[in-house]
Amino acid sequence: MKVVFLFPGYGSQFVGMGRELYNDYPRVVKLFEEAEATLHRNLARILFTSSEEELDKITTAYPILFLVGYVIGALFKDEEIVPTLLMGNNIGDFAAIAAAGGMNLSDGIALINTYAQLYEDYLSTHAVAIIRVEKIDRSALQSFCDQAIKHDQRVDIAMSLSKVEHRVSGTQDAITALKKLLDAHDIAWADEEFGYEMHSALAQEVAVTFKQYLASTSIKSLSLPVMRSSDAHIIKTKEEVIQTLTDSITSEVRLDLVHNALADADIIAHFGLDDRQSDILQALYPKKIIMLVTQRSDIMEIKRIIQMQPQLEK
Repeated sequence: MKVVFLFPGYGSQFVGMGRELYNDYPRVVKLFEEAEATLHRNLARILFTSSEEELDKITTAYPILFLVGYVIGALFKDEEIVPTLLMGNNIGDFAAIAAAGGMNLSDGIALINTYAQLYEDYLSTHAVAIIRVEKIDRSALQSFCDQAIKHDQRVDIAMSLSKVEHRVSGTQDAITALKKLLDAHDIAWADEEFGYEMHSALAQEVAVTFKQYLASTSIKSLSLPVMRSSDAHIIKTKEEVIQTLTDSITSEVRLDLVHNALADADIIAHFGLDDRQSDILQALYPKKIIMLVTQRSDIMEIKRIIQMQPQLEK
């Protein structure tokens, strides 16, 4: 039975995320304490008792999502549930790589915390914007983006969630020009929060600085296959991990390709409140088991299904 772990990206965080696991497993408490000692922040208090507004901050959401993903990956490992494939949605790449043995908890959460700070600093000093565009295929949207680019302005498709749903990022003037083009063709768009990353060459300076931090982190080759979210390519080596984490800052996320690559999976376990992606996967694969893991019973249910499989095949 092929089991895929899908680690969440920004937008999947919510107050109380992982609370049941924290209450049920002493091991989870210890992992939280290790992460808290690394960042010198009370992550349990923030996650379980703060507000959605606090959790939506980039410098809070990114390390929180990494920690919850890491914790759940560790619990599955304790239950001897070995995934066939791990993958991340956007910044979920960090947790997927860590769960595959690419970095330990302390290094991983310090790394994503550094990235969150770099990205937030970039946003505070650049006039940029992000929008969601729906009911248009990628090639047609790219044509509109090309028309919106003038002089030193830039706009890029940052993420393709499906064949007809995308996020676009760029300089504010270019985004404004793109909105006018979309309006003229009755194509729906909506402003997005900056927690969703730029995934544009505009953020090249962030990528250059972040790569310097990566060089000082103990990155390892992976013990399990990870599918990167930029092109659905499987990565394994230390060099591929470093390149993936660097390139993800400026490369488009192609979840449409990733979703298509899951055709032979039996179970897709995802670890954050990402209803849109879950809906897309369920529509693509109505016969697959797609499960949101939030508590111990979810982990044990997946274990039960896996253990039953040999009996069903007889």
